[in-house]
Amino acid sequence: MSARGLAPAQAIIEYLTVSEARLRSVLLFDHNSTVEFSFGLSGRPSVIARGRIASRTQNGPRFIYRVVLDRMSGSEADELARTVNEAHRRVAMQRSLARSLPSTDGLTRRAVRVSSEFEVQIRTAKENAKPARCADISAGGMMIACRETLVDGMAIEVRFTLPDDVLDVHPEETVTLDIRKREVVRSTRSDLRRPFGEMVILARVASHQVLPSGEYGYGLAFHNLDAYTAEEIARYAHAAQISKKRSKNR
Repeated sequence: MSARGLAPAQAIIEYLTVSEARLRSVLLFDHNSTVEFSFGLSGRPSVIARGRIASRTQNGPRFIYRVVLDRMSGSEADELARTVNEAHRRVAMQRSLARSLPSTDGLTRRAVRVSSEFEVQIRTAKENAKPARCADISAGGMMIACRETLVDGMAIEVRFTLPDDVLDVHPEETVTLDIRKREVVRSTRSDLRRPFGEMVILARVASHQVLPSGEYGYGLAFHNLDAYTAEEIARYAHAAQISKKRSKNR
């Protein structure tokens, strides 16, 4: 992180979008200073971001800066999105590895399954994509309903986008107040409200039944699910549980 007239200093990026960033550094920058910094991950190209310091707070020997960024080009914005998504994947992988370790009582956590109805597309090795409906989902699998005839053990591809409406249970941002100064010292946009992207998952048919509607219900077990996708499904399940609980309390 650097500014005119000052030597570059190391900074930690705590939050980053195409319009705003929150940085932490031991170097003191003045309010309204124009600063620039690079962002990127190992194995990806770095991009230079520039902007103006909109606020500054102190936490021990470090300063936390909210920076309003200059407008990025389309390619820079695309690289930012790819970098942030890759960062989420890597953090999810670390959490997934941690969860795979046995707990102190010898038990491991199981995936939470929630009832949810949305459209999906299924495709077998011999046929084109066909429509189906999800009935419930977890990080381990899902229940679908469709008119296609599938066989237990069959491998299929499932394509869908999780509904974003359940994310309304999370606040748009979290505000931290300094009671003594009676002012906002930190405003953080909630990453939990990040829209879901399309998912393409390999699965196997684990069970089947005939539904009263005449359709078939199939229990699908996900196969080799990557850590990021599992985290996204868990994020959806958590929000859906909160939404359902709030509806019952109304």
